[in-house]
Amino acid sequence: MNHYDCFDLRRLSDDLVYTFDRMQRADGTVAYKRRDTDYRIEFSADLGWYAPGAALGEIAGRSWNVLPSDQGGHPPPGEWVSKKGAKSYVYNLVYFKDCGYGRSRRRARPDPGRRIFALRLLAVRWRAQYPAHK
Repeated sequence: MNHYDCFDLRRLSDDLVYTFDRMQRADGTVAYKRRDTDYRIEFSADLGWYAPGAALGEIAGRSWNVLPSDQGGHPPPGEWVSKKGAKSYVYNLVYFKDCGYGRSRRRARPDPGRRIFALRLLAVRWRAQYPAHK
């Protein structure tokens, strides 16, 4: 097993983790596919390693600190940024040696403070919409 067979993209804002596995495409090139969906990180001579967006030519994510000319045969570890609509996120790309699906790792957990805030906001809106049920 190669050290670069799999990696995590760990979102810094909420600890959400996406796991990617190395794959060989039909044309013989290497890409990395996210385990939970058909989302890929590919290599381009002009762009280096990047995540293509939904539209042709769109870039959804890329390495933040490593220039394309300095990138090698695998996505560079470290900070990555993504853009989806009006939102953008910062991730940390981390390689790991055990690519097994059964390994225990911390997965994203909702922030309890956010959940309580959302429930309180929902209750306030519900009371405003249905004042007879106060």
